[in-house]
Amino acid sequence: MKFKVGDKVKVIKEGTHCQKKGDIVEILRIEDKSYYCECPYNGRWYLKEDEVSYFKLTKEELIKMSVGTVITTNAEDEEYQKWIKIDNGYFVNIDDSDYYLDTYDINEDLTIDSDDDYGTRITKIEEPEYTTTYDYSKEIKEMTVAEIEKELGHAVKIIKEEN
Repeated sequence: MKFKVGDKVKVIKEGTHCQKKGDIVEILRIEDKSYYCECPYNGRWYLKEDEVSYFKLTKEELIKMSVGTVITTNAEDEEYQKWIKIDNGYFVNIDDSDYYLDTYDINEDLTIDSDDDYGTRITKIEEPEYTTTYDYSKEIKEMTVAEIEKELGHAVKIIKEEN
C-alpha cells in the first residue's frame, strides 16, 4: 500500500464515498486494500488508493489561510507551541502576545528558522470556523405602497422626513 496509518491524504476522486474532492483526511487503518478514514460529513469511510493522493501543505498556502489560523510547533516549552495568525506576515504567541513568529522564518517544508526557541517544525495547522452572526448584505427590496400595505395588513401614510 502506498500510504500508512497516520498519513494525511487528499481526496482526488469523488465517487459513492462521503468525502468530497479536495477534502483532507487521516488514514486510521488499512483493511482489504482500502484506507479507513474519518469522514467530515458522515462518520468513517473506506477509500481506495486511486481516490487519494499525498497531501503536502506549502508555505504559500499557509500564508493564504485566514487570520485566526492556529499553528502548533514542536517547541519543547509548551508556552511557545501555539501561534495564531494575525496577518499575512505574522503569527503571535497564544500565551504571550509579545512573541511573534514572522512568516519569513517559515521554510517551504514548514520547518522554522528562528533564533528563539519556537520549535523547529510546524506539526499542526487549524483553520478557524466562522459562523455568520450578522449580515447586512441583503438586497433592498423594492415595493409599491400597495405592496407594503398588503404585507403589513393595514394602510400606511407616507410622510416626508424633516432634515
